Amino acid sequence: MVVYIVFFVLVAVLAILQSYTKKTEAKFFEWSLLLLLVCFAGLRDGLGTDTPAYKTIFTEISSYNETSYNVESGFFILNKYIAFLHGSFSLVLFVSALISAWFIVKAVNFVMAEYPSGKWLAYITFISIGVYWVYYFSGVRQGFTISIFLYSVRFIVERKFFRYLITIGFGMLFHNSILLMVPLYFIPRGRINSGLILISAVLAYGCARAGITDKVFEMAVGGLTGHYGGYAELFRNSANMDSGIGVILRVSVSLMLILISPYWVKDEKSAVICNIFSLGVVLYCFFLGVDILMRISEYMIDTMIFVMPLSLRAFDVKARSVFVVFSLLFLGALFYSNIHFDGMNLLPFKTVLW
Repeated sequence: MVVYIVFFVLVAVLAILQSYTKKTEAKFFEWSLLLLLVCFAGLRDGLGTDTPAYKTIFTEISSYNETSYNVESGFFILNKYIAFLHGSFSLVLFVSALISAWFIVKAVNFVMAEYPSGKWLAYITFISIGVYWVYYFSGVRQGFTISIFLYSVRFIVERKFFRYLITIGFGMLFHNSILLMVPLYFIPRGRINSGLILISAVLAYGCARAGITDKVFEMAVGGLTGHYGGYAELFRNSANMDSGIGVILRVSVSLMLILISPYWVKDEKSAVICNIFSLGVVLYCFFLGVDILMRISEYMIDTMIFVMPLSLRAFDVKARSVFVVFSLLFLGALFYSNIHFDGMNLLPFKTVLW
């Protein structure tokens, strides 16, 4: 755990230095931060639930030029090209982390362009809420697409539909689920009423706890056959699960951020981000406990990376200090919860370097 604490501190220090130094120095710290994020995920050794499966994919492609796993063409080509160059599986992980983290950095730079002093909180949020650990260390293909989607939010804000479609299309080379984000281009550009979101989230959570979510989707896919025929089984008795402290914290703080949104949503950009985040929170509550569905809501709720720093604008200097302390306590608890979650296979930390 000591290694992870050191990582958290280093990310925080580099992010703060990037946020509060002049342009040239800030760029240096930004690249240092990017390198740290990439190396920590890309040079791991065996960590992450899905890593053994991805290693098998690379081994099969490098040996037989095909794989028994159903993977998208972009990820297949990435593995094939690295195998052609006589690279190792570790190089696949490193390149994957590099591409994904690059999109995150570009996304943060766009969203925080008018409020650069808040960038530090964006990066601390990124390594704390789970997306880094779940999708950079385990679900690597969706790590690509979540990062790509967060970058593509800029084209929703800028009303560039064609570029948005191209970016989503690029993401589909790594995970087809990103296609479901296309309709978000048409999300309202004025802030959705926070009370409505709160009521919707509570009702959605109730549906999940009552087992309604899994029943609805079990019936919806029950008639499918072939490769998709097994999905119905994934929904049976899966939504009515106990919620861990990490989930409770994430939902509670998310709703608080939405409730104070009238004070930090100050333009169309922040309104669009708030609406995407709000929809993600409602769907996250509705899909609670059904992993395959929560992966869909993850695209939207991970905009918390932007919402946390933007929400600093809701407070005066004194109140902001209190909010910062609260945010760090919350993010620290989430960070600890994610690292210690049994299903993540993150402890103890191991690297290919030693």
